[in-house]
Amino acid sequence: MIGISLLGSAFSMISNNRKASKMRSQAIKDAKYQSPEELAYVEKLQKRSVYGNENLQQQKNLALQPIRSMGQQTKQQAVGQAIRQGLENSVIASDIRARLDAKTQSQLSQVSEKIALMNEQYKQQQEQSLDKYHLSRADRIRNITGQANQSFHQNTSSGWDLAGSLLNQFGSATMKGKYWDGNQFVLGGGTDDPDTKRTTIDDDDF
Repeated sequence: MIGISLLGSAFSMISNNRKASKMRSQAIKDAKYQSPEELAYVEKLQKRSVYGNENLQQQKNLALQPIRSMGQQTKQQAVGQAIRQGLENSVIASDIRARLDAKTQSQLSQVSEKIALMNEQYKQQQEQSLDKYHLSRADRIRNITGQANQSFHQNTSSGWDLAGSLLNQFGSATMKGKYWDGNQFVLGGGTDDPDTKRTTIDDDDF
């Protein structure tokens, strides 16, 4: 019977649509997934872009320690010479110590500024890496989503498709001289049906 056939077509269409929708949702979900390694990588980039090199203080100490040691050694040599000359508590000795301290401090400041500048550059590099990751991930999600949507539309049917199938069957029946009596297609002019004087036609006759 055509009614059963159409009902089967409707159920099949709904089942296929649900399957295609599920596949699309899963593809998009997989595209958005971030592994634990990715999340750890993103977190590390975020921290570095804000705070810079996590070993900054250690590297700074290593760079400044030789300057401090050299300054202290030079100062001790100057003080020792002043003592030998009997100028330990003189204005000259105090001036020498002050100038040496100032020179050491100036060198420390210069190196510290260079290290700070390098750390700012490091922050920018980490921020750029983070932006690059986000852009790459967004492109990947957009591409997979587009492919999933395209596949979804190719593998789904709408109510118009079902209506078109019904119209095609009606059109085919009409061309064969059949008509719909409310329950089934029948062929006019037959004698097998005593009430309608028409021959009843099953779906298998199409």
